[in-house]
This record gives sequence, C-alpha cells and structure tokens, in this order.
Amino acid sequence: RSSVVRPAPNAWAPSGPADDPASYYDQLRAGRDEMERLLKDWVKITHADRDTDFDGDAVRRIIGTVGTGSPLLRMDKVFDKLRRGFVADPDGRYADVDLENFDELAQDVVQGLRDTDYLAYSAIFADPSGNAGVPGQSSKDFLEKSRKELIRTLDKYNKLLKAIRL
Repeated sequence: RSSVVRPAPNAWAPSGPADDPASYYDQLRAGRDEMERLLKDWVKITHADRDTDFDGDAVRRIIGTVGTGSPLLRMDKVFDKLRRGFVADPDGRYADVDLENFDELAQDVVQGLRDTDYLAYSAIFADPSGNAGVPGQSSKDFLEKSRKELIRTLDKYNKLLKAIRL
C-alpha cells in the first residue's frame, strides 16, 4: 500500500468536449461570480474589521491558489485551452474573437490572480514578522492591497468575458 498523498482533483471540469471553448463558459462565469462575492463580502470573509487574525487564506481559497474547489483554480490552463479552441474553430463559431486582445487580457488576469494571492499571503505573515504598526507593511495593509488588486483583476476578467461574448 502506498503512502503517497495525491492532490484532490479539481472540482471544475469542462461541461462538454475539452477542445470546445463553450465547455468552459460555466466555469468562467462562476469565477467571475466568486470574485464578485469575495469583494462584496470582503470584511466578513477576511475579518478585515478586526485588529488581528486576518484571513488571507480565505482570499486564496476563493481565487484558486489554496485548495481545489475554486472555479479560478489553474485559470492559466483554462485560458490555454480556450485559445487552442478559438484557433482550431472548425465551424467558425469563434472567428470574431480577437486573439491578441484575448491573450493580453488572459495574461493580465493570471498575473492579477497571482498578485492578489501574493498580497493575501503576505497579510498572513506581516504582523507576526514584526511589521504590525509599520505604515504600509502591516497585515491589514497587505489585505487592503490584495483587495485593490482583486478589483483590478475582476475588471480585466470582465473585459475578457466581454471579448469572448460572455
């Protein structure tokens, strides 16, 4: 018997053929909905109204960098599959997708999720590392920077969805 721990599978899978971009549309919509929910309920989810015990990991779970349940998990791979589907496009359904614009927005979203994650992760450790009370370097400061980055990322994400007619 093996004692190897295997990662849990991603809870999200294409709703149809893996080479058809439309198979990822439910996941893309759910990703947008999760970012909107996180921003709407930011204080409740992250405990940003407290003086301590901020929950940067809650942000990370929702944006897909902790755990496997988020529709935003491995979004870079989803975007790669979308692009391949847009290029292949055997019946011309995606002929009007501007691939250059899609690529730029996809890169911006992936980087924005990484930056949001980095800042939320930093919020976990800033105060315990001695930065409590240091202007711009406290856990609360990093959590606020993470929120602002998520706002920028959601804006790019919405532009991407519009670019692919979602």
